[in-house]
Amino acid sequence: MVSGSVERTAFLCTIFFLILDKEIIYLTMYIFTENQHSKLWVADGLLYFIYKPIPYLDLETAKKIVSDRLQYQQHVYFPILCDTRGIKDSEKTARDYLAKEGSTLAKAVAILDDRNVSRVMHRFYLRHNQPVVPTQVFSTQEAAITYLAAYK
Repeated sequence: MVSGSVERTAFLCTIFFLILDKEIIYLTMYIFTENQHSKLWVADGLLYFIYKPIPYLDLETAKKIVSDRLQYQQHVYFPILCDTRGIKDSEKTARDYLAKEGSTLAKAVAILDDRNVSRVMHRFYLRHNQPVVPTQVFSTQEAAITYLAAYK
């Protein structure tokens, strides 16, 4: 278990070694983890990232959230389903930070938000702050998963 935030309920499971054709393959198993601001898990090759209720997302919190996710990923790239419905409001510096640094170790990002105003704001923001990885906004989890399947 990796030391870190006290809020964590789980982090990274044991690394297993498989021997195939006299080569060692490292298989890392990811399990559900939860901290003050988010819930994360990997399933079917996708990283699910769910924001917990955050009344106002500031830059300091955004940096902590990205840091926790990167620690969880352990240098492994994933397509990410990012459910932003927990964020009620945010400051511009936090949005700017997430638009760039929030894509680190991401193959692609599907933002899930079924709130009309939020979807419009996400789309506007994405047009004006070109993300460094393919990124789209979806109102259903099924559509988001379909989009991310191409990036597994």
